[in-house]
Amino acid sequence: MLGAAALHLLGELTRNLMGDAPGISLMTYGLVLVLMVTFLPRGIIGLFSGSNAAGTPKPMERPHA
Repeated sequence: MLGAAALHLLGELTRNLMGDAPGISLMTYGLVLVLMVTFLPRGIIGLFSGSNAAGTPKPMERPHA
């Protein structure tokens, strides 16, 4: 749901910033979408979870004795 809301806001933002230029807002929207998929493959929630960018869990550290 969070990602859907972010994409909806992104679409509205690009449409408002680019005005009536045909196709420019869609190109900007597509570019940002490709960048998000490339750099955030696990989505927005993946930023806050305990995993790295590749989607594999971080190794657990052993407690120091």
